[in-house]
Amino acid sequence: MAREHWLRSRNCGTTNRSGEPRDFLQLPGAEPWPLVNPEITWRSEEKIVVWDGCLSFLSIFMQVERHREIVVRYQDLRGEWKEFAASEERNLSELLQHEIDHLDGILAIDRIADMRTMCTREEFERRYRAHSPYAVAATQS
Repeated sequence: MAREHWLRSRNCGTTNRSGEPRDFLQLPGAEPWPLVNPEITWRSEEKIVVWDGCLSFLSIFMQVERHREIVVRYQDLRGEWKEFAASEERNLSELLQHEIDHLDGILAIDRIADMRTMCTREEFERRYRAHSPYAVAATQS
């Protein structure tokens, strides 16, 4: 049997590949959403730059470039393939790209838009949180 890859997240939490599900993607107010073997099958040309805080670094924030919209193909717990289009709504596109990147061994630092944006959580909260929307810029690739 092929090894299955589970997307594990607790609202921007940790991601891991394992044969045993422990956590599922769960957005506030929604049921847990198991994504087995997730892969991004389409990415919009339009990109956004967003602040990303990753638990791999605990207290470091940085701006990263992400696709505004994506389509994710995954299996449910019965092994049936499904597809889902994700956009900026509830930051789902960014969240899924972040978590699927982890499955592929890619960290937020690998996607940093500008090294000068790297800062501590404290600096982010003090300097940027109140003055910047989550998506700080849009670019065309």
